[in-house]
Parts: sequence; C-alpha cells; structure tokens
Amino acid sequence: MAKPASPRLTFVRSDDETCIVVITSDAAGLVPVDITGRTYVMSIALFPGETPVTSATGTVVGATGTVTFSFPEAKTVLLTGSLYWYDVVETASGAESTIILAQLTVLTGVTA
Repeated sequence: MAKPASPRLTFVRSDDETCIVVITSDAAGLVPVDITGRTYVMSIALFPGETPVTSATGTVVGATGTVTFSFPEAKTVLLTGSLYWYDVVETASGAESTIILAQLTVLTGVTA
C-alpha cells in the first residue's frame, strides 16, 4: 500500500467548511481516477487513533475523481482546540485504505 498523502488543512471554527479531494493516478495530479462505486469518509480527532470529534461522508463524482466533504457550522463548532488530525478513508470493493492522514489547524474568527 502507498503512503497516505499529508496535506495540512485549516478550518475556521463555527464556519461552514468544504474540503475537495481529487483522486489522480499521476504524480502531477492531472489524470483523474474513476472512483465510481467507492465511498469516502473524512474524520477529525485530537490525535490519530482517538475517537473522532466529527466526520463527514464524501459526495463522489466518479468520472472526475472528485470527492467533496462538507462540514457545516454545527460540526465545526465542535472543534474547540487549535490542532487536530484528520484522515480520509476510501472503501473500494469492501477494502478500506487511508488515503490521507494529516494535521488540521482550527482558527477562531475575529468577527463575532
């Protein structure tokens, strides 16, 4: 199995956040993989291996290799700390693979 990607993300607590992942087959990220029939879940926890604080199931556009995760305010308000870990797990033909494992920074907005 390949090593999971590790792109850092930043969310703003209490904002609606969207994360888009494009699954590609080349290092340059130009050739999308048809992911029709696969499922994806993004989970956020204080540390890897701990119970997630929140999670979202991705919306898949198979032919373009695109997965969109939506975290509405009701989910981002649960992120009361400033540093978390997140992963994206793919399920294909019953097999689960962690395709992303990285840190998530959570900021607090200025405007009330």
